[in-house]
Parts: sequence; C-alpha cells; structure tokens
Amino acid sequence: MEFHKRHPVSLNGHELHNGIFVAPFNTIEGISPCNWFTERVPEYLWLGLLLDSFDDRKQGLQKIMQMLQRIFLVAQNLEEPALSKILALNETIQQSVYQIIEDLELKEHLLPLNLVYSYSEYPVLSNFLTNEDFDYVKCQDVLESVIRKMNHPQSEFTTDVKFLVLFYRLCSGHLRIPMEVLENISLYPTIDHSDERMRSIRPTVRSMEMSFFEKDRSFADDFWRKCGAMFECKPYILKYEKDVSEEIVEEYSIFIKNVFLYYGDLYRITNPLNEKMLVLLGLATYSYKRFLEIIEHDLFNTISGRSIVRVIIEDFIMMKYLLKEEQQNQKIWEEYQSYGMGELKLVTERFPENGIEPNAKTHFDLKYLNILVDVYKSRMLQDMDTRAFKGGNAKQKFEAVGEKELYLIYDYDSAFEHGLWSAIRESSLLACDAPGHQFHCVPDVENQQKMKSVWYDLVMVMNKTIRLIVDEFGLSDELKKRLPEYGL
Repeated sequence: MEFHKRHPVSLNGHELHNGIFVAPFNTIEGISPCNWFTERVPEYLWLGLLLDSFDDRKQGLQKIMQMLQRIFLVAQNLEEPALSKILALNETIQQSVYQIIEDLELKEHLLPLNLVYSYSEYPVLSNFLTNEDFDYVKCQDVLESVIRKMNHPQSEFTTDVKFLVLFYRLCSGHLRIPMEVLENISLYPTIDHSDERMRSIRPTVRSMEMSFFEKDRSFADDFWRKCGAMFECKPYILKYEKDVSEEIVEEYSIFIKNVFLYYGDLYRITNPLNEKMLVLLGLATYSYKRFLEIIEHDLFNTISGRSIVRVIIEDFIMMKYLLKEEQQNQKIWEEYQSYGMGELKLVTERFPENGIEPNAKTHFDLKYLNILVDVYKSRMLQDMDTRAFKGGNAKQKFEAVGEKELYLIYDYDSAFEHGLWSAIRESSLLACDAPGHQFHCVPDVENQQKMKSVWYDLVMVMNKTIRLIVDEFGLSDELKKRLPEYGL
C-alpha cells in the first residue's frame, strides 16, 4: 500500500529544499548575518555604558550625539564608533578622542571597561581610565547590567545604541540616505518610544545599522573570553510541577487496571487462540505496563516519561495500522508476530556468529531468548526481516491511520529517545542567566531541571488505546458506563 504524501512546499515562510525547510532569511543570496549580541555588543558597549548613565533618555542621546560629532572632527578616518576601531587609532588621535569624553564629563561612566581592557593590551585607554577610587564590585555590576540591557537586538535601549551608531555614520559622511528617510530618522532622539511614529522609525534604524557592520570576530571573542572568566554562572532552573493530584492519578490507574483485567479474562475464557485479540491485547498491555512505570516511579517530569509516551503512541499507531491492513490481509496478525520473533532470532544468532558469549550480567538472558524463539516457531523456519515492519516511515503510518496530529507529539518525544540536541538542551543543560557568559549552558549534574509533566498526553494516548480495544471487543456494562468519567 502506498502511503506517501507530498510535503508542503513551504511551512510558515520556510521553503523546502532537499528535505530541509530553509529559514526565510537564509534564502537571500549574498547575505551573511551578523549576530548583534555576540559580535556587535562588544563593539558598542561603551556607548551603552554612557547612555545607561543618564536618567533622561533624550538628554543622554543629545549629549552622546554631541560627543560623536566632536570625535569625528579629530578622527575623520574613523568610519564607525566601534571600540576596536577606536583602539586601533594612533596614540595621538586616541588621546584626542578620550579628551573629548573627559571634557563632556563622561569619563567615569566608562570605568567598567577597566575590567576588560588592561594596560598591557591598550595602554592609552588604560591610562585614560585610571582612577584611584575605582570600585571593582560596582563596575562589575554596571558592566553586567548594561550587557543584559543590550542583549535583545530589538529592545528600546538597544535601538537607542544602534541609533547612535547610525548617527555617527551619517555625520561622518560614510552613509548617505534619501532625504525623506533622513528627516524621519532625525526625529528619533526628540520623541519618546511611546510615540506612534516610532513604530516606523525603529525598524528603519535597526535595519540600517545592521547593513554596514564589518565583522571582526577576534575582538568580540577576546571580550567574551574575559567576561567568561570575570562573572560567575547563574544557572536558571525550570521546575514544572506534576500538575495532577495523587488522587486523580490513583483513580484513573485503578479504572484502567480493571479494564485490562476484564480483557484478560475475556481473552482467556472466550477466545484464547485468537491471534488478532492476542496481538491487540499484547500491544495494549505493553502500553499499560509502560504507563505504570511512569506512575510507580514518578516519571511525569522526566526524560524517561517522554520516551514512554513515545512508545505508547507508537503502540497505538501500530494497533490501528494492523487493523487497517487486516482488511486486505487476514494473516497480518501472524506476520506481525513473526516479524518480531525474527528480530529476536537475529539478536540470538549474531552472538555465536561473531564468537561472542554475552556477559552473565548483561541485561538480557540469551538462553531464555533462544527458548522464546524456538517455542514460537522452529528457528529453522523463522525468517529474519531486517526491514521496518511493512515498510514505510513512521510519519506515513500516522497519516495512513488518520492520526497526523498525534505524530507531532511522537516526533517531539523521538528527540529524547534518540538523544538529539534539542532534547539534550531542554532536559540536561541549564540556562546561565549571566549575560557576560552570553547566557550559555551549564550541565545539569545535580538533576535539578524538571520538564513539563507528560500526564495529560499520557492519559490522552491511553484513552485512545482503550477506546480502540472497546470498539473491537466491547466492554462490560458496568465499566462502559464509567468511560465518560475519564474522557473515554
């Protein structure tokens, strides 16, 4: 049976190319994106330190704009107010730049730069910032605070800094723009961010600042390396609670246990040799046992809980898939069992084939597995199929049985099963709230991170499984009348 369906050509603006949904920005040729926080903040941090020192935003912008105009007059080869470029100026011009900053009484607000740039590296800057009353702790707090404020590339504070960069480029003549755009931008330092006109001015400022930045990763890398050594980690821990009471969990568990006890008796008494019933109840019981693992070991907020939900979803899809296949293949139930035992035989055959005797402490019993293979069918007659059962990929099976939405949860949980980076990042790495560390990750060695509970999805999939069994084999009147209580 053919289950293939064409992928959509786009997903929320992403274009599909050779199996990859490419982000819209990455489809533009000739564009080399430059990260604001990691690459440009180190360059413009000095402007952020100055701006942050003013209680009145408009006053601060005007004072710094005055400074930038005067700086250009003494450093006309300086294309932009990037710190690395200022530090690359010859000694005489640097001293002139720093004198302007001092004359405007802005020097003290740059003292936190002492923490990053030493005399051995930048003697002119270091001499300028020398201060007997230097307060290390205060400067460290200010430095961290401003880095944090400049973190988001579209925040109001960050946009103010970007405007100052753009203003310098305009003053220096290194940037020319249409008059109507210039008139619009000239309003920026005179109006508040709450002004309706800012809705169009801010995006213009941000886009224009980004367009002309020249990358110099060495300067930025050096800055972040020093910050990494200076600041302490501040792990940010998410702790989702088990969002359901013990009473509800126990009540639901008891009910579905009674349902499975009923089907166990029904199979044993009425039809103990029915292959279809055996397979469906086997799959459902396996799901039930995985469900119990979450309950009994309190795995609601864990990695294992997500792996278990994935397995239960997969079991349910297999049940629906087998029922669909039965319409044209009455032997599907025997084939499914044969496939599984063939996989088991493959395991048992590979050890002697490779001359390996499994360790007695290995978590499977090879002798018992050989017995299982032989009991089901003579191993001389048992084929070993190395392909996925009935071919096709998982997504196609979900679509074939009308459970396309359920695939989204399965796909998410699969990342935890396969150890993909998304799952590792969510479950095993803590976000560090230190801006000087670029909000990096910290291994969760103490197992403090707890993820959102799987309870509601767990119940949803178990209910689907039970409903399928009920539709196939019925249920006692006593249990059937209680189904609505549990969303069945």
